[in-house]
Amino acid sequence: MTYDLIIFDCDGTLVDSEYLNNKVVAEYFQSLGFPQFTIEYSFKHFMGKALPDIIKIVEAETGTKVPEDHAVHLIAASEQNLAQYLKPVPGAPQMVAMAASLGKICVASNGERIPVLSSLKYTGLNQYFPESQVFTRSQVAKGKPAPDLFLYAAAQMGAGPAKCLVIEDSVPGATAGVAAGMTVFGFTGVHHNAAEQERALLDLGVNRVFSDLIHITALLEAQKDSPISTAYVT
Repeated sequence: MTYDLIIFDCDGTLVDSEYLNNKVVAEYFQSLGFPQFTIEYSFKHFMGKALPDIIKIVEAETGTKVPEDHAVHLIAASEQNLAQYLKPVPGAPQMVAMAASLGKICVASNGERIPVLSSLKYTGLNQYFPESQVFTRSQVAKGKPAPDLFLYAAAQMGAGPAKCLVIEDSVPGATAGVAAGMTVFGFTGVHHNAAEQERALLDLGVNRVFSDLIHITALLEAQKDSPISTAYVT
């Protein structure tokens, strides 16, 4: 099948930022006096969730209101740690370049907009994704696992949901893609528990799960060489 639009998640799919993000989140909540929110807890309960949803979880579990300026502190901490912890997922530049040669592409991330744009810029992937093709949680009423963000991205890019391919690493993201009526490829290559994540993604109804982006690149390349690849042309 060919697609009119390929939508990429960012964290854990294009950029290997999961350790960075979970480290920053865990350290912030610990600084507020909540030692139970370790990085391991963050990996298990927060990964793939939008920041407003994470805040709701913490406030519900602690019975304490998180400071309203939490986003400022988290974004600043993330920016300070980019050089040490952020890198592109192996094979991501090649995969994105192949996808870009086929037609429309965009990013749809549950992350805060400034860190997402910084991550793409720092890893050089912004050359494929101008800001107008980067969609984030703040642009819709509900983030992933609701389908809103993917449906919004598709509408902005002029593509119908049934002709969109989503590439996602997280359970909330895959849930959103399936709910949007899109084809979803799961990715487990940088997940801390790849086998468990593969099972979780398959249980959600994703079409296929890949442990290495090179296999997705090869699949896209095969589509390019197909006589019907003109379906990608925009």
